[in-house]
Amino acid sequence: MKKKLKKSLACLLATLLIFSTVPMSALADEAAAPVTVETVVEEAAPDTEPDAEPTATPEASAKPSAEPTAEPSPEATEEPTESEVSAEPEATAEPTASPTPNPEDEISLLALGDEAVTRYRTVGINGNFSSNYLYDLGQYPLYDILLNGTSYPAYCLQHGKGRVNNGAYVQRDNYGMTEAMRRIVAYGFNNINSLQDGNNGWYSAETAKMMVTQHLVWLASEGYITVDGTNWSWGSGIDNDVERMANLAYNSSVVRSYYAELKDRLLRSEIVPSFAGKSSDGSDAQEIDLQLVTGKYTATVTDTNGVLDLFDFQQAGFDISRNGNTLTISTNTLPEQETTIIGAGYTVGDKNSIAVWEDRDQQANIQHQATCPGTTQTMAYIKIKGEKPSYTITLNKTSADLTITNGNPNYSLEGAVYYVYKEAAEPDYPYWDYEPYATFTTDANGHAELSKKLQSSNYVTFEAVAPKGYCADSKTHKFTVTGETTLNVVDDPGTIVLSVHKKDSETDSDQASGNASLAGAVYRVSYLVDGQMVCKDITTNSKGVTGLNKIPLGQITVQEITAPIGYKLDPTVHTYNITTLGTGDVYELEPEDFTEDVFKGKIALHKQYETLDDRAEEQGAEFDVYLKSAGSYDAAKETERDHITTGADGMATTKDLPYGTYVVHQTKGGNGRQLVADFDVSISEDGKVYSYDLVNVQKNAQLKIVKTSEDGVIEGIHFRVTRLEDSYSAEYVTNAAGEILTETLPIYADKDGANKYQYKVEELDTEETFGYQLPDSQTVELSEGEIASVSFHNVPIEIGTKATVEGEKEVDPLDKVTLTDTVSYTGLVPGKEYKVTGVLMDKKTGEKLLVNGKEITAETTFIAETKNGSVDVTFIFDATGLHGKGIVVFEDLYRENALLATHADINDEGQTVKIKNPEIGTKATADGKKEITADKITITDVVSYKDLTPGKEYKLTGVLMNKATNDKLLIDGKEITAEATFTPKATTGEVEMTFTFDARELTVETEVVAFETLYRDGIEIAVHADIEDEGQTVKILPLHGSISTIKVDAGDSQHRLSGAVFGIYRDVNGDGRYTEGIDTFVGNMREKETGVYELDGLLYGKFLIHEKQAPSGFSQDKNYYSFEITRDGEKVQFEVKPGMNFPNSAFPKTGSSNHGVYAALLALVVSGLGLGAVIFHKVKKASK
Repeated sequence: MKKKLKKSLACLLATLLIFSTVPMSALADEAAAPVTVETVVEEAAPDTEPDAEPTATPEASAKPSAEPTAEPSPEATEEPTESEVSAEPEATAEPTASPTPNPEDEISLLALGDEAVTRYRTVGINGNFSSNYLYDLGQYPLYDILLNGTSYPAYCLQHGKGRVNNGAYVQRDNYGMTEAMRRIVAYGFNNINSLQDGNNGWYSAETAKMMVTQHLVWLASEGYITVDGTNWSWGSGIDNDVERMANLAYNSSVVRSYYAELKDRLLRSEIVPSFAGKSSDGSDAQEIDLQLVTGKYTATVTDTNGVLDLFDFQQAGFDISRNGNTLTISTNTLPEQETTIIGAGYTVGDKNSIAVWEDRDQQANIQHQATCPGTTQTMAYIKIKGEKPSYTITLNKTSADLTITNGNPNYSLEGAVYYVYKEAAEPDYPYWDYEPYATFTTDANGHAELSKKLQSSNYVTFEAVAPKGYCADSKTHKFTVTGETTLNVVDDPGTIVLSVHKKDSETDSDQASGNASLAGAVYRVSYLVDGQMVCKDITTNSKGVTGLNKIPLGQITVQEITAPIGYKLDPTVHTYNITTLGTGDVYELEPEDFTEDVFKGKIALHKQYETLDDRAEEQGAEFDVYLKSAGSYDAAKETERDHITTGADGMATTKDLPYGTYVVHQTKGGNGRQLVADFDVSISEDGKVYSYDLVNVQKNAQLKIVKTSEDGVIEGIHFRVTRLEDSYSAEYVTNAAGEILTETLPIYADKDGANKYQYKVEELDTEETFGYQLPDSQTVELSEGEIASVSFHNVPIEIGTKATVEGEKEVDPLDKVTLTDTVSYTGLVPGKEYKVTGVLMDKKTGEKLLVNGKEITAETTFIAETKNGSVDVTFIFDATGLHGKGIVVFEDLYRENALLATHADINDEGQTVKIKNPEIGTKATADGKKEITADKITITDVVSYKDLTPGKEYKLTGVLMNKATNDKLLIDGKEITAEATFTPKATTGEVEMTFTFDARELTVETEVVAFETLYRDGIEIAVHADIEDEGQTVKILPLHGSISTIKVDAGDSQHRLSGAVFGIYRDVNGDGRYTEGIDTFVGNMREKETGVYELDGLLYGKFLIHEKQAPSGFSQDKNYYSFEITRDGEKVQFEVKPGMNFPNSAFPKTGSSNHGVYAALLALVVSGLGLGAVIFHKVKKASK
């Protein structure tokens, strides 16, 4: 226990000494929320003796070091004196918690002394990040960072920056980090788990390593250690400082050895062997050339940088060994690739991710956090030279169109020859002028292997000889060799181009006979494709030419399967065998054996003429027959025309004429007979005779009926034409132009032409004419050489309307209005049934009128008695919501559901009825004034009206409203209303209404507004209810009165008394008695002059007067007396009894015996005001 107490005291003393050495300027930046450092008292330390390192006695006091400066102190470079090094402290029975510096040592600024004033700590991140104390440097704790289960050292980055009262750090992450500091952290001690293991024994070799690392970090932060790339600047006194620090450390040997190790690693950091490079592609490495020695390829290289021991180069297929600074590489086979890259490296801590800091605000909230270290890797790469390999090059040749070449013996991939050259630098180089570097020759599968292997380079090739049936590949193919390479090339197979030229056998040219055509002949071409016979059909153009491309080599058959127009089918099967291309890429096949025979036929005519009884043969009639496309008989070819004359039998026949359309034209006929009109005959079949019977017929003419209409409807109108002679009739319908052209009709009633037939034309009553007035029928005669014409004009049926309500055009907005619309019509068909439908429209919007969301419609069905007439349609509807609306009646006329006529003019006054918009306005006054004092008053409201119906009875009702509440005014709980019934003589006028009521109970200024409503037949038709309308408003001022009384001595009525207090109360329930909790206090009367008391501004109503305090020396009248204010300006002079004013009796005089009572009461008041209040309350209550 004694030892533990000594240990605790030593820690306390050391702590006090440490913080006594901290300069205030060093702590200026560190102020933050305090961090508690707990002193741990352990049981006795292990009995084992420490290493033979000097330790200081617990009683020794630490001498504070000098304050850090920008430059090292002179002491930093001095060697310790013999006494400083060898001084042995007094031995103790057991080790202390930590060695304490000897006050005589004068430790350098850069040594351990400053560690006592520089601390570093971190805090949690998401529960996975914490800090721990490490009792590794005696009483000077260091810290670690725990992240995801792994601990890392926490190093201070700023030398001399301490904490005030254990406050937290506020430095930024990476604050002042130099490259030297980064590398020290990365290469230095970073395995805190080992350090934790060391805590179990209080001291640890890892603790010394952490101390050395921290020390070097501080030296780098102060500029004593710097680095530029691989060039280090290491202060000359640093080794001595570390030696001093080692003398004070428990594990001094570890401090020395680890410092030497870390310094060596740092000075060699990021340096690679002299023959290696840092680039992974080996671009900055020396090329190592392997030489064949006793059956192996071998090379030995030397590292002049002295870092080879840090790298272990290994690669499959190589034997690599290291001996000091030399590296030996050997392999059985020289690598085929030009170079081989082999990498090696080592990993240290991450120099770019360092320890973190903590920053707390005044509420101890964490403000900043950072991350823990990662790793940094240094890699080196060596480059081994190999030989340039040669590679086998193959070529695969295929057909560009397998459907042509497959199964066709006229094609073969064997025997294609390709020349190969090294690629020339100049463009358009004439490779074919030179011997090839190598050649490909394909086998039957199109496969070839180059005649020699090629090294990696760029090459070109082209086809010198094409295989059987194929076109030579004229392209030059470029390719690059980097390994085994296969070239894929394609050849286009040679094909046949077939051309068919068709000729007319008559003309022996491509000129067709007659109207025949060489176009449209269909030939079927058969040949072998993909090993299968296929057929394709081709068609000739206007010149009789057609063709087909890309026909495979081999046998081809051509056969006509469809002859062109006007020609016979050619049955010949044309066969051709083409097995080689010749000199070109295609074989052009143009046979000359395709001819066609044209169709031929004859025209036979049989000529007759009409008589009254029968027909007779006509001899001597002459006709010209010629090809119509020639244009005339003279222009036609001899083979395409003929002139014929009828014989006694009336017959005549032409010669054979070629296929085509011919005109038959009569040039001569019997006297007095009509010539036959020209007509066409088409010869379309071979060997056929086309026969015609020709007769001179009766002279006829046509009738044209023309229909017009005002609305443009002229198509589809039905007419009947009747011949009056024999009642023959026929019906017709007008076309889109409104016209009818009848067939030819006989003109003459006799053979001599003396009398003409008469024809009656009439328009029929059909659905198409329902909407029109039918015109009268017409009678007409026909004339030779003319078309007789008659016209019929249709006028649409018309309707007109006149709408009224009880004969009037204007009506009040009542709940039931009956509107009668008289619909007039013209042009109806008597005896037919019609229907009139109507709907009411809103004139303002042009939309259908809606009442309660529904349209207002009506209809009437009737049978027309005459063409012209009228019918009534009645509408019944609620007009209460239609004030001021113009209502227009739209009517439609129907027959059999077909709309015939519409009258829908929104601006037609005849169709319009107006719903009146009655309006009222008011002007309210009281005795002609707009403001009056409350009393029994009469308000007169002059109501002006407009848009009423003269002679109709109306009722006007009114009610007064309280403007302040926007609710009905209530006097004594009742509304104030009025009404008047009147019958106006004009649409505008005025009527008066009066409101009489007692307004005295209005105790506040009140504005009343008259609301008026106008009714007719019990239906509200107008309202004037504007609470803001000044014209409707009268202001009522509340009436006010006052009370006064004179306070006198009951013993001397002339003696007026001063000092009394009178209270006035409103008698709320009007019972003349004071009731607490109901009656309300109004105010105290003021003493106007001696003994005279008054109070103004009392409103209408009942009140109570009560003496609250009597004049000094007089008794109090505790009664409540009632009085009333009933009119404006009323002044109540209150007397208890008439002529007595308000008397009070004086207290009896008893000498000075009351003085003691008054003193006692005064003492009671001073000592307990609450008791006095209770006593007054009881007295007051008792007086009621």
